[in-house]
Amino acid sequence: MFTSPAAVLFGQSVQSRAFAQLSKELAIRVERAISRDLRENQLVEGIVNEINRTPLLQFRDNDLGLSMETRSAFIHGNHHRQVEYKYLNGTRNAEMGDLLLNILVYFEGQRCFEKATFVQFKKSKGDEWKWALPTDHAVDATDANQLYLLSRFPPLRGRTDALFQRRNFLFVPNHSECLGSYGLIHKPGDLIFISAPRLEACASSQDATTLHSMRHLKTNAATSWSYMFGKTIPEGSILGNIQYAQNAYDLIDKYLRLSIGESVVSDNGLNNPAASNLVEHVFSYLAEKQPKQYAELLKMRHGQRRNMNISNIEDTVGETGKGGLGILTTRIDLSR
Repeated sequence: MFTSPAAVLFGQSVQSRAFAQLSKELAIRVERAISRDLRENQLVEGIVNEINRTPLLQFRDNDLGLSMETRSAFIHGNHHRQVEYKYLNGTRNAEMGDLLLNILVYFEGQRCFEKATFVQFKKSKGDEWKWALPTDHAVDATDANQLYLLSRFPPLRGRTDALFQRRNFLFVPNHSECLGSYGLIHKPGDLIFISAPRLEACASSQDATTLHSMRHLKTNAATSWSYMFGKTIPEGSILGNIQYAQNAYDLIDKYLRLSIGESVVSDNGLNNPAASNLVEHVFSYLAEKQPKQYAELLKMRHGQRRNMNISNIEDTVGETGKGGLGILTTRIDLSR
């Protein structure tokens, strides 16, 4: 099915012990963080702290020439992630999401695959597996504005001079329909992952989204027709286009198989430069504002294994205690 050397070797790597170790340990940490029942403005920072604790998430398989590493970061302040877009005759404000979920694969030192999705978390109401998600875009409702943004990616602009630096992102394709997504958290400590367009289709006919409606969409949303390769991909394979995961373990497995999110870099030429630019702006902002705190993540991301000269740089941390944008990124290195 996949013929490039990078894809073939990656397909072998997902059967390795190292892959299984990272998949299980990362899922355990995500599950542990969301089980603490933190308030929404503390949830993502809790996930970041859990992922970055020791022992670090680093695994190798020397026989396959495989190394895998996951790190996380947190940019304080909700205002940093705000954007605006036009709707009808007015301008709407929305947040890009709670978490940038990103994964890269390098082959012989060259980036050959990268995927990303902006995830918004929603907690269920009390003990019920039920989430309020208004979809009336004619009303200036925060949830409705954000669902509109993450399901469509209309021409947008950064609202402040912070994260997106009042930059215009006018034409960002969403080929996968999974550049924007939701993590629906429920008790005792798990989540359902679904792409924003799929969630909107489910939520538009009712006042709240329920577990029953999620399961109703599972079969259709989990079908992995890969726009990257123009064919249907078995769900347990690699490089698919899956828009639904029923729990944290399922999500992490599909994420590490590069079957979740928008393909921003691919060695078959199906790149998305506009989406890549959006993702790179997040990491550039992190490098500018918090280079000391997240030096190892930035080295991992950009492949800079030499020491960074940051001795004369001071981190600039935004307003704490009021939420922010999290980053969860994994780098997989392959060699013959």
